[in-house]
Amino acid sequence: PGEIEIQVQSLTCVTQAVAQGVPHAELGQVIILWVQTTSPLSVIRDHCRQQLPNYMQPQDYILVPEMPLNPNGKPDRAALQHDYLVTQNRQTG
Repeated sequence: PGEIEIQVQSLTCVTQAVAQGVPHAELGQVIILWVQTTSPLSVIRDHCRQQLPNYMQPQDYILVPEMPLNPNGKPDRAALQHDYLVTQNRQTG
């Protein structure tokens, strides 16, 4: 996921990006990309398709207006994953 974040953050329109593997009922684990950007997600998706190998392609792209931070001022990966899983459970439940 670090390589994905570096590629995405190379775009000037991206403020922050977090890529993380999350559990998936059918696929085992998938990569989700949370991104804070001034551009449409299609720009980010196209950039990833051009710059990253297939196995590093995010399964889902999520636009976040503001990245949640942990007490150390770093992106709160646990909060992002929790919110994603709750949303997925609502959609499939």
